[in-house]
Amino acid sequence: MIEMASRQILPASLAYVKKVADTVASLNAAGADSSFAKKELDKLVSLTSGLQASIDKLSAKVEEVDTHEGDLLEYARAYKDDIIPLMNELRATADKLETMVDASLWPLPTYGDLLFGLIG
Repeated sequence: MIEMASRQILPASLAYVKKVADTVASLNAAGADSSFAKKELDKLVSLTSGLQASIDKLSAKVEEVDTHEGDLLEYARAYKDDIIPLMNELRATADKLETMVDASLWPLPTYGDLLFGLIG
C-alpha cells in the first residue's frame, strides 16, 4: 500500500495539482474569475498533503512494528491495532483524491471501472 500510494497515487495527484494551479494562474493572467478553480486547488493541495502525511505515518509505524521480536500474537495485534487503522486513513484520503483527479491521470482502475468492467 505504501508503494502504491507513493509511486502511483501521489505523483498523479501532484500532476493534477500542477494542472489546476496552471489553470488558476492562466485565469488570473487573463483577468478572469479564478475563485472556483482556486477552491478546487486548495482542496487538492490539502488532500495531497494529507496523503503524504498518511504515507509517512504508515511507513514509520511499519518500520517500528517490523522490528518487533518475540511473541507472534503481539506482532499480529500490532498490525491489527496500529497498522490497519493507518492503512484505512491512507485509503480514505486516496478515495477522495480519486473523485477529484483527472481520470486520464489516475493510475489505477476506479470503482466505476471495476463495477462496469464486471458488468460489461
